[in-house]
Amino acid sequence: MNMNRLINVAAGREKADLVLKNCKIVDVFSKNIILGDVAICGEYIAGIGNYSCDNECDLAGQYVMPGFIDSHVHIESSMVTPVEYAMAVMPKGVTTIIADPHEIANVCGENGIDFMLKCADNATLSVEFMMPSCVPATPFEHSGENIDSTIIAKLMRKNFLGLGEMMNYPGVINADDEVLAKLRCADIIDGHAPRVTGNDLNAYVCTGIKTDHECTTVNEMTEKISKGMYIQIREGTLSKNLEELVCGINPANVKRCTFCSDDRYLGDIIKYGTINYCISKAISLGVEPLDAIIIATINAAECYGLKKVGAIVPGYFADLVIADDLSLNKINRVYKKGTLVAQDLSLIHI
Repeated sequence: MNMNRLINVAAGREKADLVLKNCKIVDVFSKNIILGDVAICGEYIAGIGNYSCDNECDLAGQYVMPGFIDSHVHIESSMVTPVEYAMAVMPKGVTTIIADPHEIANVCGENGIDFMLKCADNATLSVEFMMPSCVPATPFEHSGENIDSTIIAKLMRKNFLGLGEMMNYPGVINADDEVLAKLRCADIIDGHAPRVTGNDLNAYVCTGIKTDHECTTVNEMTEKISKGMYIQIREGTLSKNLEELVCGINPANVKRCTFCSDDRYLGDIIKYGTINYCISKAISLGVEPLDAIIIATINAAECYGLKKVGAIVPGYFADLVIADDLSLNKINRVYKKGTLVAQDLSLIHI
């Protein structure tokens, strides 16, 4: 980042590289719509207000919102590589994903994980990887490989955001030594605890596990949020929990909710999308539009400690979705770090 230039553009002393004029800007921090311009300097948002430059795009009142974040996804379920996955989701507004490559790890072990990491380096999409925690998924299953706590500790030195979903919840609850050794390898830990409640949930959560995408009822969702968890409202191809769980969203707990696709086939991604579909469906079921955008953006960024994404503010990456309305009936443009990557649902740059 050229900090001097960014400051000068923000202050109006230098011209921006791009100015989006006459926008309705979604403010996810104050739950508000701001009328104004967005000035972009390189990969970053320089300012919001009144700006001009030689490269202007008049949006004539279209909505500008942060790029969407999928808070939990297995790319392998789409049966394409990370680069091809990016080509499918970015035109629909997804600019960052939290990916757990445990499916390929179950078959190929470390080699499969390395393949995903290297392939994702070539994707314009921001892919934040979680280290698979359960290979095989449970001690009672057979898999092509086995990744124990020693291997996890070694691999965590690579570019992993945290530890992937801890599916062996009986091992956590019963304080299994090997499971606890895995949990000690990371500060950010994803959960997987269907129908775990009461003291068992207390035992699960006290280890630092902070998310769950397996909620199926509002009561389960409410209890887990009350115990400090983020609930990843899932809408995949086979597992669909959004319609049930959005009934439990209220002003008090909305900040503890994110959207995720978990496992979604490529055909569904191409036809419907992922997080854009969650936003549209949630709004159709009565969720306030700005709440749906907040769930899809800043909540996920804050859950995972992601820097400079999830909001439209000075100094954040210019990851932007431009649409006619908040229900996303028509997504017109998608920017990734200031570069136009898609227009009218067609890929331009990847």
